[in-house]
Amino acid sequence: MTICFVLILFAVLYFKERQRIFNVALENSIQVSNLHSDVISQELQRHIASLQTISGHQRVQEGDIDFIVEELKWLKSMSKQSVINTLFVDKDWNLIDHKSRTIKVERTEFIDDVRWQKEGYHISAPHVGLIVKTPIVALGVPVYDEYNNWTGIVGVSISVEYLAQRLSKVKLGNSSYAWISDSSGTVVSHPDTSLILHANIFEGERVGFDGFADIAVQTNWDSVGHGHYYDRRVGEAKIVTFAKIDTLPNWTLFVTTEESDIFLDINELLEDVAITSSVVIVVFMPIVFYLTNSITRPILDLTYDVENAVNNQYSMFSGYDSKDEIGQLSNAFKNTFDEIHQNNRKLEDVVALRTQELNTANQELAYSVNLLNKNNHKLTWLAMHDPLTNLFNRRALITKVHDQIQKARAHSLPLSLILLDLDHFKEVNDTFGHDAGDQVLKHVAEFFAQASGQDTLLARWGGEEFVLVVAESTLAQAKRFAERLMEDLKREDFYPVPNITFSAGVASLVSDESFDELVARADKALYAAKQQGRQCVLIAEEIGLEV
Repeated sequence: MTICFVLILFAVLYFKERQRIFNVALENSIQVSNLHSDVISQELQRHIASLQTISGHQRVQEGDIDFIVEELKWLKSMSKQSVINTLFVDKDWNLIDHKSRTIKVERTEFIDDVRWQKEGYHISAPHVGLIVKTPIVALGVPVYDEYNNWTGIVGVSISVEYLAQRLSKVKLGNSSYAWISDSSGTVVSHPDTSLILHANIFEGERVGFDGFADIAVQTNWDSVGHGHYYDRRVGEAKIVTFAKIDTLPNWTLFVTTEESDIFLDINELLEDVAITSSVVIVVFMPIVFYLTNSITRPILDLTYDVENAVNNQYSMFSGYDSKDEIGQLSNAFKNTFDEIHQNNRKLEDVVALRTQELNTANQELAYSVNLLNKNNHKLTWLAMHDPLTNLFNRRALITKVHDQIQKARAHSLPLSLILLDLDHFKEVNDTFGHDAGDQVLKHVAEFFAQASGQDTLLARWGGEEFVLVVAESTLAQAKRFAERLMEDLKREDFYPVPNITFSAGVASLVSDESFDELVARADKALYAAKQQGRQCVLIAEEIGLEV
């Protein structure tokens, strides 16, 4: 009975600690899955933001191929190694990339997929690229003209090999690795390259993953989860955790770890305990059998003490303080419990060390995600603003003004544009230096920003030129506003530079007129204002321009 009790005691201890270690490893694996899915989502969101900036440009919407190729080159240079190609596909499915290479898209799985036209962005299933001839996934954003008609797609090609390299640093244990499946269950990234594009998670048994089909079904319902399966190819039981990738609908990131790797430390502890227990049992077995009949009661009491000690985590075992065999057995149990307790502390230290390492890795990942967010925000801001004045640049204005134009036409509201140029600004730079000139430009920009209404778009057009797009303003109202700005600007202090003035041209939007045509009329009015001696505001009609 004593031998059976000892064996049961150690078995309970082993399985209890085994389950605790498994739960800790499982929680850490889920955290790793979530963090890496967030990293991939953030990286793809940066590509989407860049593509949306390009697709909103008027010249892209008009199908200016030369301009589009230049934008694709810029996007490729910004994306570095994460993007293998950048491309544009027109509405007739003619494709051109950043190297001006062209090809006709004839694959029905692309042409018949209406999500390229209807969704804010869309990502393809893995396939061999038409131009780069390597396994890729294509991420695209639709392009619409000013009438909201679909005119094509701007996109990037991300190599499957890059996704695999991106995930190669994921580590939960020595045997852990991360991989990805797409919305149809096709394996997109995996350390075993023979599975990429050739295996499907819903057919796991076919490639030797017994029990994985149940986990695959679980991914249809849960955004985060875990499961067990048996890998026949290596003869190992494995656990896997998964997390959905927010930016990629129904794409899933998995982290797989061998169960033997998780239980490595506790198995070593079990061997030590088994050896110690065997020695104890062998030494005291003859004595136990010989004295069983005469010391049954003390043995029962000792058994009770042992059970009580087990239930209280080995801290309350007192035993018998005697010099007879019962006392010796009691001391043996006490020493055994002390050793088990010591081994437990050792195991807890190992688990704590592993947990600390994982927490450090998680913190580094969280820092990387935060840094990526900051860089994405900074890149977006730099792409849309003039670095000196912090106003919108020409690209941002062209992107945003189309919303104002569509709103004005939809509600039959007036919209006017003021194009102004600071008078004799070259003399300011020549006389007081470019630093003083920059300070004047910043001061003027702040002045215009404070004087403009909430619905007014203000941008630095280039050099000393500024543009104001005034919503719900007639031509006469816009002219009066510009003249008031000119008078108020004269009273600003630009020391050591004398007072600053400007010349301005004003034009109002007419039906069927493009933004470029509106700017051209305002520019001609500005030119006429300069010819009349500067420091004045003219409108297109005053100089005889036809509308």
